[in-house]
Amino acid sequence: MKELATVKWFGGETRTEYRSYKNDYGFLRCMDGNDIYVNRADIIPGTRMQEGDVVTFVRGDSPKGPRAVSVQMLENDIDFFEEIKQRKQVPEFFASIHKLHQWAWVYYKLKLRRC
Repeated sequence: MKELATVKWFGGETRTEYRSYKNDYGFLRCMDGNDIYVNRADIIPGTRMQEGDVVTFVRGDSPKGPRAVSVQMLENDIDFFEEIKQRKQVPEFFASIHKLHQWAWVYYKLKLRRC
């Protein structure tokens, strides 16, 4: 079953004493407040994720714990909207979107204070 999350961070660069390289992974913040690992290989091609973006994903398993698979931007996931309509969970869906935006805004404000 698909879930909603915001991108906590993705990509970036790791620098060592000898070289620097781009990261192909990141973490999503789920609706329940937990973080879940995501790898570039699990993202649907054409999806560009930035911090704070709202995405949909399917929870999968890996040897190290849960991971997000079939990750895509919320606005590109038409099937997810249809699934929500069929289950007649539209009010709960929009309530969860509102909650997502509320804590994304709080996170953004806290980040600005640190700068």
